Amino acid sequence: MATKAGVINTAIRHIGTQLLTPGRMVRSPGDDPSRVIAEMYTETLAHCLEQGQWNFALSIAELTPSLTEIPTFGYVNAFAKPANYVRLNRMCVDEYFNIPSSNFDDRGAYWYMDEDVIYVEFVSSEATLKGGYLAGWPQSYADYVALQLAFRGASVLDPEKMNDLEVRSERAKLNALAKDAVLGPTQFLPPGKWTRARSDRIRARSSNSSFYGS
Repeated sequence: MATKAGVINTAIRHIGTQLLTPGRMVRSPGDDPSRVIAEMYTETLAHCLEQGQWNFALSIAELTPSLTEIPTFGYVNAFAKPANYVRLNRMCVDEYFNIPSSNFDDRGAYWYMDEDVIYVEFVSSEATLKGGYLAGWPQSYADYVALQLAFRGASVLDPEKMNDLEVRSERAKLNALAKDAVLGPTQFLPPGKWTRARSDRIRARSSNSSFYGS
């Protein structure tokens, strides 16, 4: 189970344990490794969450039009993005996420479209259950965050190690994405309008010819 302190300490070890030697003088008060890494933690986590459609961090929400943001032309409704929103995974017009919606405008804190209600699945930074909940992180993702922290921290603490840490961080990201991908269900392309209409006709004929009627 990942913890914030554990991730920070791992990042420091990636940069080099010599930074923690008691007798070593830091170059400036802001050069203390624990402080440097801790100050970069929040923005690094935000960066890492943006890098993929992490299954462990996905959340869903039903959204209705904003009562304060009223479009004056074009799309008739504006939908405010959730406060813990990081990255969109799916947007649909049904609660079962079978009918995707692609006719919308993504601008700032809102999605603009003509629907009266939408259902969204998104990467969430929620600290209690989703992307910000360290106890729910897969180990591969915790490893990625630690290496990304180390890469960023090295810019202050040991610039000569930045190239190596950048490469290792990228590899860790790809490994985490690959492992996370197998956690989700198999994804299929949504049926087209012709296919859905044909299926509806088949179901209608089947219902009409049933011994029990509808």
